[in-house]
Amino acid sequence: MKNRLIMVLVLGAGLMYSQLLLPNVQGIDEGDVTAAFQSVTE
Repeated sequence: MKNRLIMVLVLGAGLMYSQLLLPNVQGIDEGDVTAAFQSVTE
């Protein structure tokens, strides 16, 4: 359980950093992020 939470936090932080540093990157949209988040939290 704790490992999964850490994974979600790391993934979320990585996505936020990538969007801040590379705002023009294509290929990652909110749909992909939510799908990944839901698959991890299930």
